Amino acid sequence: MVEALRANGLKVTHQRTEIIREIVQTKDHPDVETICRRVRGRIPAVSLDTVYRTISALFERGLINRIMVDAKRARYDADVTRHNHFVCDTCGRIVDIDSTGRGGCRASDKLSEVGVVERVEVLFRGKCIHCVADQE
Repeated sequence: MVEALRANGLKVTHQRTEIIREIVQTKDHPDVETICRRVRGRIPAVSLDTVYRTISALFERGLINRIMVDAKRARYDADVTRHNHFVCDTCGRIVDIDSTGRGGCRASDKLSEVGVVERVEVLFRGKCIHCVADQE
């Protein structure tokens, strides 16, 4: 990821390295505020603005994925390989779902009249196994 920063014209700073480390080392798809809180445990002076700007720069360059769970909050994923996500509507948990062999979603043949598809985002929504078990 550090080499990807350099290759994309971004300076490699201690704060950026720690922000990247936080996104890469977790599978819970954190939001910006969570990333900031965790990084502040190691770098107390890191600002929320620095985290927002870094996340934005990483996303704009395709180095991380953004998952729009709802209209108010985005979550981030360092895994940029093709995969989908399951979102628990009860607890907010996000789990990576392998997209190979699922047949995917087929778009209408008329899509070419609308525009050019650059990426497809699929969110499966429901209750995770933990929330289902808690209800039983």
